[in-house]
Amino acid sequence: MTPDWLVGVGVSMPLVSRDGRSDTVQAAKSAELQVNLLQAKTREDLELLVEKTWREAAQGMEEYQALDSTQQLAQENVSLRDKAFAQGLSTSLDVVDARNQLAGVKTQRAAAAYQYVVSLARLLALSGQMNSFNQYQYAQAIEVSS
Repeated sequence: MTPDWLVGVGVSMPLVSRDGRSDTVQAAKSAELQVNLLQAKTREDLELLVEKTWREAAQGMEEYQALDSTQQLAQENVSLRDKAFAQGLSTSLDVVDARNQLAGVKTQRAAAAYQYVVSLARLLALSGQMNSFNQYQYAQAIEVSS
């Protein structure tokens, strides 16, 4: 006599579970992609900043050098106006105007030197070479005298 029915309990237990693994791998790949994109953007931003700062420094130096002849001309004008005033051929207003013009040119030249020095300092700071600041400063021989 064997019964027609049978009762039993079955248990299924996987030894290696893959549940959630694909999500974790996907999240890791997404994080890696974000880091790579952020790194590329940072590199691009740094390159642009370095180029912009270098151009500012070059512009400051060019302006400083270009104003040299203008300053010499203004000094010569002051000298001529002083001589003309001493001989009675010019008014004191002409002398004051010439000196104001010279002071304006000196101020512009000092501003250009300042722009160069600040831009150079930024550029060297970006490149991690702040110790060589004096070397660049003396190589260009920027002096602002009153």
